Amino acid sequence: MLDFTKVDAGKLELEKAPFEVEALLSELATVLSVSTMGKKVELIFDIDKDIPTYLVGDKLRFLQILINLLSNAMKFTLEGCVVLEIKQLSMESTVSRLKISVKDTGIGISADKLESIFDVFSQAESSTARRFGGSGLGLVICRRFVELMGGNLQVESEPEKGSTFYFTLDFPVADVEVEKPSDVISAPIRLLIIDSNDTSKMIFSRMAMSLGWSSETADSVRLAGPLVSDASVAGQPFDAVLLDCKTSDFAGAESIKQIESAIVVAEQRPKVLLMSNALDDQLDALTECVSGRLIKPVTLSKLSETVYESLTGEIRHRFSLQDTTDLSDSLLGITLLLVEDNAFNRQVATELLMSQGAKVEVADGGLEGVSAVLSHDVGTFDVVLMDMQMPGVDGLEATKRIRKEARFADLPIIAMTANVSQADKQSCFQAGMIDHIAKPLDIDQMTRCILRYAKRAEETVSSLKDEHAPRRELDDHSSNVVEREDLQSILSRFAGSADLYKNVVEGFRVEADDLLAHIAQGVEQRDVTHLIESLHTLKGAALTMGLPRLAGKLAGYEATLKSTDSDEEAVETCLSSIETSNLREMLDAELTVIINDLNS
Repeated sequence: MLDFTKVDAGKLELEKAPFEVEALLSELATVLSVSTMGKKVELIFDIDKDIPTYLVGDKLRFLQILINLLSNAMKFTLEGCVVLEIKQLSMESTVSRLKISVKDTGIGISADKLESIFDVFSQAESSTARRFGGSGLGLVICRRFVELMGGNLQVESEPEKGSTFYFTLDFPVADVEVEKPSDVISAPIRLLIIDSNDTSKMIFSRMAMSLGWSSETADSVRLAGPLVSDASVAGQPFDAVLLDCKTSDFAGAESIKQIESAIVVAEQRPKVLLMSNALDDQLDALTECVSGRLIKPVTLSKLSETVYESLTGEIRHRFSLQDTTDLSDSLLGITLLLVEDNAFNRQVATELLMSQGAKVEVADGGLEGVSAVLSHDVGTFDVVLMDMQMPGVDGLEATKRIRKEARFADLPIIAMTANVSQADKQSCFQAGMIDHIAKPLDIDQMTRCILRYAKRAEETVSSLKDEHAPRRELDDHSSNVVEREDLQSILSRFAGSADLYKNVVEGFRVEADDLLAHIAQGVEQRDVTHLIESLHTLKGAALTMGLPRLAGKLAGYEATLKSTDSDEEAVETCLSSIETSNLREMLDAELTVIINDLNS
């Protein structure tokens, strides 16, 4: 609804940034893997090998279009297959023209209903909504997004035979150098594909051919045996066998043994690779029986990598856009708390994050998220990913409750939201969040964002405390203070947007005024506990806004008041030295410098 209203009002702006086609397809496969569970439907990718590795465009919106169209096709297809086909029609002046099609063997649409499916809150038949559910908005949003990108979403369909949704888009080719790994396998690879789905067999054969491999196919394990035996006798054994777990006579380890027993010469035993749905945990027990697993739908690059690794035992590093940055592309060693009320979104996000090496704990609502944070020690979670739209206690309220606990003032909380307007972002920051991740989730964006903040606050505060170590006399040693934070470093916390920073400044001033009043009250009433909380909260906000001198001064006060070595005299000296008027002047001075730099 939010996307639809923004497009309708002409307020949705498309991003123009480099993205990796392979990464997009991998994320798409992960998101859609749940859709194939328990269904007699095959989800297949048929991707042109000539498509450039990196294109320029709005990856998130393009991904959203594909998710909507494929999810829709899976929903209305009871058996058969759904195929995503992306073909390059032409390449002119570094612009790739792509035709994107989603074909299914589903219930189809009658000719007189074809155009009505693009009407708001409309489905082809009233019985469709009762039978399959849905609001009828998905296709409307898809068509609007495609139009924004310069294309036209069209449909061809026949009742009981299926539908094809298709459109054409132009994507500039990104100027990114791609490092291709050297292929150490000199001999041509022979592949045996065992799959009951004819479309799947055809596409895997085509993929093998595009890689320079030869292949044969079999509809079942029983029929594959003679092919394996004959190839072995002829001295042309198969190097690898792709065995789909949905094959009609697949029987787990017994099927694998049946294939291997057909080999005449033991040294000719092929590497067996299982192809399955991502969530089929029952296949975990077969890990030791095979050389690898492929998660459907399979991309050309993934097929090449997996076969290569199974035959050589080496891990092939695939170049990623992340390799051009200073950030690690792994979340290993990072513990995340994911707060999300939607079970499907939780599952998808958890899988994406765990695939990057993160340890993920989940909470299924705002209240549960608050409880999870408060019931653990500081440092348990490196980052909290907080969904914004949750019933009861939403993301904003949950964040505010967490921030009330002074010990969690520096805990990085990142919003996950489909709302990406400046007002929405400002609300996130005012609630105490430090950044946001747009939905649908982009694992590259998520990884970069998490790595930007994981352990960052703790290390920053630690360095500030070292530089502004508590002094009994609490003199103003301003010459020892780091005067400024780099402007780009500050803006990195605000999605790189100077306008967003300026919008947040006013909200920060209001919060600072309130906290300074609490600080003054704490000093006057000698209420050290509440004073420490206010100092800590303002310090965290100052760090976020890029005010190191103010943060350092507050950190010094806080450390002295919290130190068990501080006697009554030292505490009293500290309290007497805290002047909110001086803190206000420091705040205004630092903010003025940053705003002037942004305006210059």
